[in-house]
Amino acid sequence: MESGLTKAQVISELGKSPHGDLSQYVRVCGPACREDPEFFAHLIAWNHTKGEIRDAKAALPVIQLGALTGSTYTMAPYMIDNALAHLADLNPRMLVRALDFGRTQKAPTHVLRRFVTRYLRDLEADRRDFDTTALQHKASLRRLYTYYHVDATEFARMAVIEARSVEGKFGIVRQLPSMTPLEVVNAVDKYKLPWLVVRGALGVRAREPEMLMALIGRMTAADLATSAKWMIRAGVKDHPETRAAFEQLLVKAAKPRRAKGTALKAGKAAKVLQDLGEEKTAGKLQAVQERQLDTLQSIEGNWLIIGDKSSSMAHTIEIAKQLAGLLARLVKGHVYLVFADTDPRPVGDVSGKSLEAIQMTTAAVEAHGGTSIGVGLDYALAQRWELDGIAIVSDGAENSYPSMAERYMRYCQTFQREPTVYWYRTAPDADPRTPTWIRNFVAAMGAARSGMTEFNLIGADAYSLPNLAQTMRVGKYSLVDEIMTYKLRTLDEVLARTVGMGVIHGTRARAAS
Repeated sequence: MESGLTKAQVISELGKSPHGDLSQYVRVCGPACREDPEFFAHLIAWNHTKGEIRDAKAALPVIQLGALTGSTYTMAPYMIDNALAHLADLNPRMLVRALDFGRTQKAPTHVLRRFVTRYLRDLEADRRDFDTTALQHKASLRRLYTYYHVDATEFARMAVIEARSVEGKFGIVRQLPSMTPLEVVNAVDKYKLPWLVVRGALGVRAREPEMLMALIGRMTAADLATSAKWMIRAGVKDHPETRAAFEQLLVKAAKPRRAKGTALKAGKAAKVLQDLGEEKTAGKLQAVQERQLDTLQSIEGNWLIIGDKSSSMAHTIEIAKQLAGLLARLVKGHVYLVFADTDPRPVGDVSGKSLEAIQMTTAAVEAHGGTSIGVGLDYALAQRWELDGIAIVSDGAENSYPSMAERYMRYCQTFQREPTVYWYRTAPDADPRTPTWIRNFVAAMGAARSGMTEFNLIGADAYSLPNLAQTMRVGKYSLVDEIMTYKLRTLDEVLARTVGMGVIHGTRARAAS
């Protein structure tokens, strides 16, 4: 790309959560969108399905729509349709955030107004779907109707604008606080009421042992992952009956069929429970994450993880362990782990091992000595490990022999193969101790034609590492090829109840001058 960004760098940005600040995506995604709109359109589609960060799913379509205002930008109508289709697939709360962001990006207001009108009309076309959505997103729907001046139907006005509907699900939710636990369960089953809506409607009654007992059996794995902390504080473990039901729910949640899409939430919930001193419950939630990762084996080949254990790299050692725990489940082949300072500290084959098992095996690894990343690959050469990919976890301040670049070239010559290289960077250029060494490391790896992809972990949160790991591929261009073959979507596919209702008519893509 003309901006100097690689497609891999753009993709890596999607693995980091900006915690609601969608503008953080503009620095990288803005230039990528303008320079290669076709790739960016497919990236929107791929990320919507494969990505785990909701902020990115809201921001990317808006960035592409905002680029319409550029005087030298070319966009085909199907790209506009694709961006709108993925906005249409967001829930109302996320859509409101995306549209607010759209104003800062100068996305065409006339297009967005017609789009919001169609979004709401499509929702109104199915009363049951509307009621379910309005129960969870009443404030966001009210914002869409009022800000974009869309006339609501009578039932939508009663439920959302005036908030006084007593019909259907709204009436049932109003009655929940006066119901018995059995009646609540029957209402949840009959009307498919969401857990958080029920919990909010019940108020303090949701903490009653009989009510907790009744509701636990209706919770999903996602409900558990997001509400485990609340349930502990609500006293679920204070009574034998609710404790037993809670334990049974943990067992069910660990089954891959139920755990789909909850791996990262479960891991985060487990950390919260550990902080609360609930080690046993946290361990069971970690089992949910481990089993879900078993079902996600998406990375081909054999991989080597080189963890930098030189002086002051204690935090890097922990990141390398976490990455090994992830890849041990995600990779279909072998996963080898070697720590390095100026000598290798091999752990060996960790394929299939849990993070807990890896942490136990590596408990004695400590940070000290100089930095030779290459010594880790040198050990792999000596063991004649056939590798398809290498993941380096380091600040990149390589200051000792052998260098990674030299050993990489030797490895390629010895095995007649070029492993893909990913660098999980743990320190910025601004670190006053190491900027020259970092620059030399990057330059040398470039000269070695390694095609190294950098994953910058500075400021990254707990979600970033699993998200980035899932984008790793054995071929330098495999992920880009996968993205480019991802099918674009249309508004008529997503808003199928309002097919033919115009949104982008009158919008002209501007030709490059």
